[in-house]
Amino acid sequence: MAFSRNEEILQAILNDEDISGLPVPQSREEALLLGILDKIRNGGGGSAKELIHICTTDEYNQITGVPTISSPDEGTLYLVPASSATTGNLFDEWAYANSAWERVGSVNVDAPVKDVQTNGVSVLGSQGIANIPFATSNRFGVVRLGNGVANSDGIISPYYARSASIKQGVINYDVIVPANQHESVFYGLAKVAGSDEKNSTLSLGQYTDAAKSAISQMLNGSVVVTGTTPTINALPGIRYVCGEVATIDITLPASGVVNVVFTSGSTPTVLAITPPTGQTVKWANGFDPTALEADTTYELSIADGSTGIATMYGPESAKRMQSDWNQTDSTAVDYIRNKPNVTTPHNFAYDGRDLSTIFADADALYNAYSVENYDNIHVGDYWPVTLNGTYRDYGQLSAPVGTTYYSDTELTTEAGVTDQIYTAEGVQNVNIPGCHEAYCSIKIDSTTYYVAWNDCLPYLERTLSNAIMKFEVAAINHYWRYGDTGSGNFQNGRPHLVMSARDGLPHTLKMRKLNEVWEDQHVDTFTGDGTTSEFTLSGTVGTIGYVFVAGTKKTYNTHYTYSNNKITFKAGQIPADGAEIKIEWCEGFTPWSGSALYRTVNDPDYGILKLIQQAGAKLYSHIYLGPNSKGMRYNGETRTKTNQQSGAWSDRGILFLPTEDEIWGRLLYGANSTHTVIQRQFALYNDGRRHISKGVGNAASRHHVWTSSSTGVTYFAAVSNHGTPTYANASYALAAAPCFLLT
Repeated sequence: MAFSRNEEILQAILNDEDISGLPVPQSREEALLLGILDKIRNGGGGSAKELIHICTTDEYNQITGVPTISSPDEGTLYLVPASSATTGNLFDEWAYANSAWERVGSVNVDAPVKDVQTNGVSVLGSQGIANIPFATSNRFGVVRLGNGVANSDGIISPYYARSASIKQGVINYDVIVPANQHESVFYGLAKVAGSDEKNSTLSLGQYTDAAKSAISQMLNGSVVVTGTTPTINALPGIRYVCGEVATIDITLPASGVVNVVFTSGSTPTVLAITPPTGQTVKWANGFDPTALEADTTYELSIADGSTGIATMYGPESAKRMQSDWNQTDSTAVDYIRNKPNVTTPHNFAYDGRDLSTIFADADALYNAYSVENYDNIHVGDYWPVTLNGTYRDYGQLSAPVGTTYYSDTELTTEAGVTDQIYTAEGVQNVNIPGCHEAYCSIKIDSTTYYVAWNDCLPYLERTLSNAIMKFEVAAINHYWRYGDTGSGNFQNGRPHLVMSARDGLPHTLKMRKLNEVWEDQHVDTFTGDGTTSEFTLSGTVGTIGYVFVAGTKKTYNTHYTYSNNKITFKAGQIPADGAEIKIEWCEGFTPWSGSALYRTVNDPDYGILKLIQQAGAKLYSHIYLGPNSKGMRYNGETRTKTNQQSGAWSDRGILFLPTEDEIWGRLLYGANSTHTVIQRQFALYNDGRRHISKGVGNAASRHHVWTSSSTGVTYFAAVSNHGTPTYANASYALAAAPCFLLT
């Protein structure tokens, strides 16, 4: 293996060999090595091996490789691991002479470096000072340090970079002086941290306390407060740690959270907090901020200065206020702010929560959903309403006290006079005007008797006593979507809850007294003169029922046409002179709004709506009444008694029943029609029959229940007692579970 000359000398020193045969030293390094050997052999004392020291990692600079031994021996050769070790060259050799470290050698250099030039300019100056050539338009990529002149201490300081100084790939650096320190990186940090403090008179590297404090707050999130009477303009997100203080004055930020800790050993006595203008400060129960205990650790949490709420916890951990997830009052000290919006998915097993126990009242519930805060409002939760009082069931007739009853349908043989109210049943006949016979039937002691239709009341009074109705959250913001505006859209996107009765009302109810007797039915009577073909009806017509001339039923389009509240007989069909003309018509635009059940629940004076209003004025104040005090406008079906059907915008009612597609997500028994409601399914009903199946009264056995979708002239879609789709005659009595909107 070949060795460099320096290594040969070192090998000779280690082996105590004769070096007289070595050539005359050719470099200063070789001379130093030979001098060491001579010193050893001529009175240096000790062996050569004792004067060679291999440095450990803590005995030399890890970056420069220069030994850092505090008391080096000028007669010792110090070996430092080479930064780029190769075979045969594992160490750099260092000697200490003339109070300075001298690198003896490490790398075999064939010839000394004479000069290094950049763009034709030498960078090797005299006396070890490097020439840094100026950058010009013809010398790209050259770094210019200031003006190339060293400061008095021999150090060239870099200048800050300026956009005007950067061109042609050249970067200029200017010396940072006190006047420029506000443009330094340090000041930039202080600026970001919220401090504009600067002082050009300070010495280089010195900064104001405000700037340093601001940076500390930003980077560490914790600030040590000194002094016995400190004043703090609190910044959000910062933790202020107070030691020996007597009083402390804190001004809250406009928003965010500030934490202040009084450490054990402090002696605070008074705490003054200045909230934002117009706000107040609340304290945990039993805490007195003017009587703090000495040598006690307190923790103050100042939440969102926009509300000015501050709570102090202490002195023992047992006194800490426990946050309450269900707390809905944003001013309460145990209210959790910025909670994640965790909405419990509705599922078959979810029983729902009583919202009246979560919210103080219906106003508090409104304050939540009106700003779309649904943290404590889940689909399936419910608001209970207790109904008391009398309402009118317009799906039934009744024979009042004092009504004469007969033993025959011709009403010729009197059998007595009623001494109480009886439920009366009409008899349908579509071949006579009004579609019903002139008599009704009643039962007295299981015997059937008959009373005149016109002697009966068009309703049956029913009484409810402590009847609990649990109105469930069936859907949230169901009737609008993002971007809805203008007429036809629910309140232009107003937040709302769809509330649907968990079970039906305590009584079964009919859609109509008779299949084809609509509740808002009218009969107009005219007399023909042999020449008049057009007859104007007495009100705003929603749908035409039947037309009779001299007791004979006429057919639409064959005998007459209808337009703009007028009946027009065709040529050859004009009623004869003296012929009686009876025209049956209804106001309702939809089978639902023309039903007796619609009136039963929505009558403002005698309906279920009145009982809900009496049960709770606050809840009622948030029920959507609609632009016409008839509830929401919606695109509902229209249908005549001749089974013609179309769609039109109409009033749904303040209380309403869900449509078939709001229950099942699609039309089923109404699928063969031109049903135009096309509402999407309520979230409450999308994963099982549990909430679709309903009883007659709270928690009662399952029963058939109405929807508001008709499936023909005389039928309505329904839900069976098994929770499956079905339909029923309009005159059948089924459960009715009304809905309403909270807005």
